[in-house]
Amino acid sequence: MSRGFEVVSDLFDGGYGNYSKSKYDGRFYQPAEEPELIRRRQSIEQNLSPGKSGLISLDVYQDWVELDWKVPHGSWAAVERFGGKLVDEELAQEIMPELAIHPAVRVTEGMGKVHSSPTDKLADELGDYLWPMTALASNGTVSLNQAASTYLHNHGLIPRRYLELKFLDLDYILAAGHNPTLGPLDDSEEEDFCDYDPFISLAVGAVAIRNIVERQYGYNDTRFLDGWREKIGRNELEPAIGRALLTLGYVAHQWARTTLSEVAAGNVRKVSLRAAKNLIDKSDGDRRLLEG
Repeated sequence: MSRGFEVVSDLFDGGYGNYSKSKYDGRFYQPAEEPELIRRRQSIEQNLSPGKSGLISLDVYQDWVELDWKVPHGSWAAVERFGGKLVDEELAQEIMPELAIHPAVRVTEGMGKVHSSPTDKLADELGDYLWPMTALASNGTVSLNQAASTYLHNHGLIPRRYLELKFLDLDYILAAGHNPTLGPLDDSEEEDFCDYDPFISLAVGAVAIRNIVERQYGYNDTRFLDGWREKIGRNELEPAIGRALLTLGYVAHQWARTTLSEVAAGNVRKVSLRAAKNLIDKSDGDRRLLEG
């Protein structure tokens, strides 16, 4: 099942999408009308209390991620915004010897060492990786649930595709010993299998996801109408999202000493509070106002 937003072209109006179906509410762009927005907010809030975070499904989380965007859905502006949030562009321009993504998973010194970080801080920053990654999936017509389901099926971990997954399901699989960093870094079957540093895998995955979605929005109207964006989403973006999601969960378990369920729930709490106060970005104001 594909996901995303109908847009034919956004090359002629500064990247804001002549055909975007976003609804501007005076503060943010929303993916649907008010009744649907209320349903989405209620669905995520029902599973945020302590001990219930594992009940959040991947579909419900993605529904929530699609709320309160500063730019229209299905637009080049959204690609730039969330690609920039996922990949630390200032340092990523260095590429080698320093490949940088979000500060929590920044790889330095020849891609050989990882900055140390308290486990609670790392868990928080992993949520800040999950959020824009999921937004890019939506903008790129990919269902987070379908990406995870396909990944797990292809690795023989679930009996069939198209299962409705919760973050808790992924946590069970990771706790049972699955290591998504085993195998070729780029999913090529031609490479020998080996064990990659999960932080490097997250870094490479972030850059790959951003680049794939950028290519989806780099074609002309004819290719849009031919479903080219959906083809790239299904064949390239979906596998990249699936692997990155499981790798993120692996880092949460092994390094942050938490679960993917708690990473997702913590991210919802934090970003929802920031959106309510219109402090989503650092440039929006002093976030210390949210403390306490």
